[in-house]
Amino acid sequence: MKGNLNKIIYVMAISGFFYSPHFSFAAGSNDNIIKPSESVTTECTEDDKPRVTEDIPETSVQLDETKVISASEAFKGTKMYYTISALVTNRENQVIINRRNGLVIIKAKAEDEFPVTVTATNPCGAASATFKVTIGTTD
Repeated sequence: MKGNLNKIIYVMAISGFFYSPHFSFAAGSNDNIIKPSESVTTECTEDDKPRVTEDIPETSVQLDETKVISASEAFKGTKMYYTISALVTNRENQVIINRRNGLVIIKAKAEDEFPVTVTATNPCGAASATFKVTIGTTD
């Protein structure tokens, strides 16, 4: 069994099926690698370019609450990834985003009010939408 496992790991390694920070594996020939002097051209249509199609509404969050907002619904475009900039004034509060699906997660720990900017990006461009978050006390 151990011999078979070693063969499987070897095949996976030469096929590029897993990543190790200490080793580098490449599948295919060197002709497929983009060199620094080359550029990648992407033909973009208007439908491909990221654009804001609706506002992200202002959001209120109670203390000790976690709120999830789908920011991707405010954008149109193809194969986009999402980044976030949140100007929180209280470091106890956290705002993170899932780069693939645009879900914004707000973890409220202290009173605060701040803007959040979500940017959708792809090779055709970028578009941003900003909304306000208010974190208040629980009643």
